[in-house]
Amino acid sequence: MRGLMGNASGRADRDDGCGTECPPSLSPGPESDDVAGARAVFTIAPGLVIRAGCCVNDFHTRAFGKWILAGEHAVLRGSPALAFPLRARGLELRHSANDENLRIHTEGLQNDVLHACAQRALQRALELLDLGRSAINGTLLIVNRLPCGAGLGASAALCVALARWFERLSLVSASAIHEFARQLENLFHGESSGLDIAVTLRECPVVFCSETGASDFEPAWTPSLFLSDSGARAATTECVDKVKALLRRSPAEGESIDVDMRNAVNRCVESLRGKQEAACGDLAEGINLAACCFRRWGLVEPRLAGHMEDLMIAGACATKPTGAGIGGYVLSLWNSPPPALLRDRLIPCFASAS
Repeated sequence: MRGLMGNASGRADRDDGCGTECPPSLSPGPESDDVAGARAVFTIAPGLVIRAGCCVNDFHTRAFGKWILAGEHAVLRGSPALAFPLRARGLELRHSANDENLRIHTEGLQNDVLHACAQRALQRALELLDLGRSAINGTLLIVNRLPCGAGLGASAALCVALARWFERLSLVSASAIHEFARQLENLFHGESSGLDIAVTLRECPVVFCSETGASDFEPAWTPSLFLSDSGARAATTECVDKVKALLRRSPAEGESIDVDMRNAVNRCVESLRGKQEAACGDLAEGINLAACCFRRWGLVEPRLAGHMEDLMIAGACATKPTGAGIGGYVLSLWNSPPPALLRDRLIPCFASAS
């Protein structure tokens, strides 16, 4: 979702901050191979129109955010990643059936960005399903509590919520929800690994590998981990392209960083399977090793670095970016409770939704 932040406010696709009505369908342009190929997976009856009272009652779903303990970027090249749902933040999607043409309303954090993202994701979904805008009626309300473009999985939450809705409409099979949501997320990431989609869909910690998919992970203890906003932002695609450029420029260095990130994931996994008393130090080493990978990729710029340093000075024993890097949120591990002055700025990683 980071890629839209710079231009969302300039889109003339809505009347006001509430997103009162959807615009006409966007011009499809030339069909990409991804869209054409996906249609072979998400097939439906031609000419289908979803009308109020036809087969679907009102629908509601909540999609949580996510945070990544270790494995960012390297996951695109087959390395594992360890990620957790962020139950304290998420978005809700409600569809109310009626006979009117489909309308989208959005509310909550960064509403301009959210509305633009929702419009694009809906348009891509209709393209994947080979549907026109008039095929679906009713009112779609999306309420967002996730910061957009901050590394907490806002785009995955939106795409998962939409995929669940299309499954409810019998337009996507249950077995195809993950791939359908991943195709939608390609809009925002350029190339989605599927990691964010997997943890948001499963709503539990996962170890994810692109070759084998996601497997549930159950830690033996709960570390004192928090998230805090660095205040900086960058597009996910910018970060991915920066890593790819390093790999082209210096393949050996790129492979070395990927190996270190794999080691960081393995260290974090093993530490969380061990006893807390002995494992906290190992977890800190794993987190700090992952942070070193971000630095070697060139994804820790001054504002982000300053925030990480401030947390360490305040008493954190390990910090790292969570997400694509350059900006967004920082993950911090604490052996003792954070200072009172910081607590209002910290999101507990394992807190439940309010």
